[in-house]
Amino acid sequence: MTTTIPKQAWSKVYFGGIPTGKAIAYCPNCGSPLNLLHHQIADDGTVNPSVICGWKNDFHDNVKLEGWTP
Repeated sequence: MTTTIPKQAWSKVYFGGIPTGKAIAYCPNCGSPLNLLHHQIADDGTVNPSVICGWKNDFHDNVKLEGWTP
């Protein structure tokens, strides 16, 4: 199963105004930040490896970022 995170629930990470190809997203269950800095994000928004929340719930799933562009 894959959880799609809507565009309003994630942000690209920039360094010096340049996109890094990384993102910060928010858990669809509790809204806590999900650090994706050590993940790979494919051109279609698919995140690898799977994402774990671990803050306030047991969210652990494959994730796709809606509207991602490299």
